[in-house]
Amino acid sequence: GLFYAGSEPLRKGTVLGTYPGVVIPLQQNLGKLRDYPQCEGYVWRFGDNQFVIDPTDYQGNIQFYVRGGNPSTIGSQLLFSSLLSWWKVPTILCRINEPPKGFDVNVVTDEDSQNRCVVFSLERDVYPGEEFYIDYGPSYDRSGYGGPPPPTL
Repeated sequence: GLFYAGSEPLRKGTVLGTYPGVVIPLQQNLGKLRDYPQCEGYVWRFGDNQFVIDPTDYQGNIQFYVRGGNPSTIGSQLLFSSLLSWWKVPTILCRINEPPKGFDVNVVTDEDSQNRCVVFSLERDVYPGEEFYIDYGPSYDRSGYGGPPPPTL
């Protein structure tokens, strides 16, 4: 999870940043989602199902920074890992968890489909030592929550 380590409260409405990653048409990311299913937990899918923001590396793993490049564009990732290696964005906002049952969220999102970005801001005041929580939305697969899935009949 991601905890607030400051010494003063953060006020309601404070913008934490935008979701990091490479904006890619969903169709171009389906192969990666199939080959590296672990990346699906970090890939932001826009509500219109046309684009995603993918903060994972070429093998679908989350790193401390996303470096850029579209895996469907030949040479794109090589360009970002060599000539543009100085360009990197922290993936810290990708580490915000959903709250446990009975707890509320304190971070909300504003999805901008036209500019293909997602802004994270505080829904209420957050105090030092408090964990940030976000709702992953109705289509997020929660089957792995709370232990193994129930047996099938």
